[in-house]
Amino acid sequence: MTKMKAAVHTFGQPLTIEEVEVPAVPAGQVLVKVVTYGVCHTDLQAADGDRVAISGIGGLGHYGVQYAEAIGFHVIAVDIDDAKLSLATKVGADIVRNAKTVRGSIVGTRKDLQEALEFAAECKVHGTYTEDKLDHINAILGRLKAGQIDGRVVLRIAGDQ
Repeated sequence: MTKMKAAVHTFGQPLTIEEVEVPAVPAGQVLVKVVTYGVCHTDLQAADGDRVAISGIGGLGHYGVQYAEAIGFHVIAVDIDDAKLSLATKVGADIVRNAKTVRGSIVGTRKDLQEALEFAAECKVHGTYTEDKLDHINAILGRLKAGQIDGRVVLRIAGDQ
């Protein structure tokens, strides 16, 4: 069996990168080889067990509160319905706020996707990134905390030489 790199994480501690065995793939599943990974400022919250806000504590939002709490985040739940805020408290939110939010959608429509691809094809948008090695992850997170990285960092994982 071949080896792969894995980040071992405990909140509040630096990441450690270790070589582990690639798991056997059971029938009906696939193993995806990750060649690069983008690191950006939002990863700092996950690395530090920081605060996360969940907006809309309905069908999916109440799960989001529970997942974020289980991961170790301090959860802020936002909704305009007091009954939903009560649910958020019951399932683990640390703070609840009755407020409206303005947010975009990570789902989007086919038209949104078509427009986004057209913008990219016409060079109207571009990513800002630098490349680095996975073994440098703790230094990268330190530079992110210090505000010294613009955009994101793309980590070379496979063929990390």
